[in-house]
Amino acid sequence: AEAAARTAESKCAQARAEAAEREAAAMAEQARHAREMAAQQTEEMRRGEVMRIAEEARRAEERHLDKDKAMSSTGAEPPLASQLSPNPQLSPNPQLSPNPQ
Repeated sequence: AEAAARTAESKCAQARAEAAEREAAAMAEQARHAREMAAQQTEEMRRGEVMRIAEEARRAEERHLDKDKAMSSTGAEPPLASQLSPNPQLSPNPQLSPNPQ
């Protein structure tokens, strides 16, 4: 009877260990799936942010072009052109000029 009890106990312990292994494998699979989903969501957010920034840049460029068109139709110079005057401090480096000799 004692041997039968030990055998039953051993089988029960083995069944618990196998169940624990299956549960651990299932948890590992869930964790892997969660990591994949998080990575996918992060990538989607990154793409969305890139697209949002690109759209903002496109709109800003359109506004700039619209301003330039409006100014050219009135004959006014674009604001940047009026601010840019030749700067004598930025003259070409004479050492880089072609040698006249």
